[in-house]
Amino acid sequence: MQDSFFGTFGKTYCCGNFWAHLIYMGIVKPEHLVFMGVADYPQQKVPLAWEAFRDAYLAFETRGCSFLPLTELQTSCKRKIERFLAEKINTPYVYVSLDLDVGAYRCVRAARYMDGPGIEGHVLSDIARVIGNVCESGKSCLVGLDVMEFNMHLLGAEIEPGIEDQTLGTAIDFIESLIRPHSEAMRGTGRKHRPARGET
Repeated sequence: MQDSFFGTFGKTYCCGNFWAHLIYMGIVKPEHLVFMGVADYPQQKVPLAWEAFRDAYLAFETRGCSFLPLTELQTSCKRKIERFLAEKINTPYVYVSLDLDVGAYRCVRAARYMDGPGIEGHVLSDIARVIGNVCESGKSCLVGLDVMEFNMHLLGAEIEPGIEDQTLGTAIDFIESLIRPHSEAMRGTGRKHRPARGET
């Protein structure tokens, strides 16, 4: 499979295949990777020229990676998100990486890649909220977060007369939805964060 993948995509290291390198290097187990809102998830029937791509892509799923394609994240999908994440989040620690192009043309206009319409902002917030609830339940612990694939030159730009880009607000809503369950629990119990030694 490794030869198939690199034969298809080349031995480059980029935003589209860094996770494959992490798998092959043994840094990340494929069954611990969950991808949501992917727009390039291949169908079973593809043109002959795309068969190698399809086979290499789906081989990662066979190996253990989990995918919830963009087509599955349209309207009325909250229950689907809950079921999917309840099954797939099975590690004690969770790291979340948000690529903002997942909301292209919907709630994001300042992404590096604007190849086609992504998911709505409320769906993105639902994903964050469900992850936050899973972590707050004690099943897992959120240990990190990053926000990537934004175009800093277009943040807040006027897209149309009177209409400004909302990418920054989308990112903030996602983060707040992710950590809100923990914050509310802290307030409810009266607990306060105590800085660790050396923490400022």
